[in-house]
Amino acid sequence: MLVLAHLHVKEDLMQLFGFLEEEERQLFRLLLSISGVGPKLALAILSGLQVHEIQEAIVSNMPERLFEITGVGKKTAARIVLELRDRILKLRPSGGTKSVSRLSESSMRDDAVNALVTLGFLRSVAQKAVTESLTSLRNPQVEDLVRDALLTIRTP
Repeated sequence: MLVLAHLHVKEDLMQLFGFLEEEERQLFRLLLSISGVGPKLALAILSGLQVHEIQEAIVSNMPERLFEITGVGKKTAARIVLELRDRILKLRPSGGTKSVSRLSESSMRDDAVNALVTLGFLRSVAQKAVTESLTSLRNPQVEDLVRDALLTIRTP
C-alpha cells in the first residue's frame, strides 16, 4: 500500500498528512491555498464529503453542499467555490477520466442553462432543453448546447 504525504510547515510546527489517493492530496493542497482554510478544516471537508462530491459542489457553484460540513461557514464555502471553480477541473482522478468528464459536463450544463436564462428563458425550460441536448450531441461544447437547446425550445 502506497501512502502519499503532504508536509505542512508553520513557524513552530511541522505536520505530516497522509492520503491513499493522489486526488485527495491534490484537493487538500488546493483547499489549503484558500484564505481561512487550514489543515484541520481541509481534512474536515475531505472527511465530510467524497472527493468527487466536493469537486461537483465547487464546479456546480453549490456552496450549500460545503457548509453542511461542520466547521465550514457560508462565507468560507462561498470563498472555496469562488476561488477553486476554475482550478478544480485541472485535477485528474487516479481512476480515469470519468469523474472529470462528469464534472465538465455538469459545468457545461450550468453554463448553457445560465446563458439561456440570460436570454430570457425560464430556468426550468432551459434545464430541460439543455438536458435533451446533452443526450443528443456527442462531445458538445457550451456553444453547441446553447444552439441545440434554442432549436429545441423554439420547435414544439
